[in-house]
Amino acid sequence: MREQLTPKRGKLTLEDFRQAFFDDYASPWSVCRPPRPNNRGNLVATSAMVLMRPGQGHLEACPMPALNKRFTTYTLTPDSAAQRQAAE
Repeated sequence: MREQLTPKRGKLTLEDFRQAFFDDYASPWSVCRPPRPNNRGNLVATSAMVLMRPGQGHLEACPMPALNKRFTTYTLTPDSAAQRQAAE
């Protein structure tokens, strides 16, 4: 990840992070780990990938990213009714 992100320091985008987090170098011990049993027999995996721009109210989530590359986007801003209520 460091090799992918360091050259872009100061101008990183969510897409840069997405690509770095999907890195599967040295799989199954990669950043994005597929489900596999550990030495105790428990199934371990990267359970989710979450990318955010909190100041903009933007969140993207991808469950089980080693198996699923699709993100769901959420907008984290109050609706107009909540804003009116907060102003009262």
